[in-house]
Amino acid sequence: MDLQIELLDWQKEVWADDTRFKVIAAGRRGGKTRFAAWKLLVEALQGDPLGDYLYVAPTMGQARKLLWNLLMELGKDVIVGHHLNNLEIKLVNGVTISLR
Repeated sequence: MDLQIELLDWQKEVWADDTRFKVIAAGRRGGKTRFAAWKLLVEALQGDPLGDYLYVAPTMGQARKLLWNLLMELGKDVIVGHHLNNLEIKLVNGVTISLR
């Protein structure tokens, strides 16, 4: 299971920082959403197999528009199932990622 993660220089710096909360000041199209998608996938794959992981946006429509297709693209090798109406993705290790 090899995800081929590609990060920008600033994303690598934030990824390596072990601070619990991070504030990213970046403009439009700066890579914030892609970074969040990669981080969500990796944390979910390394986490408790019985765990659930959640991405929260102001509305479910925004969550779908922002992250659904991106997660499906980035995680195609580790996704075993998905449910578009519920915005849930099941990974190979049994973890569920939900968008709300």
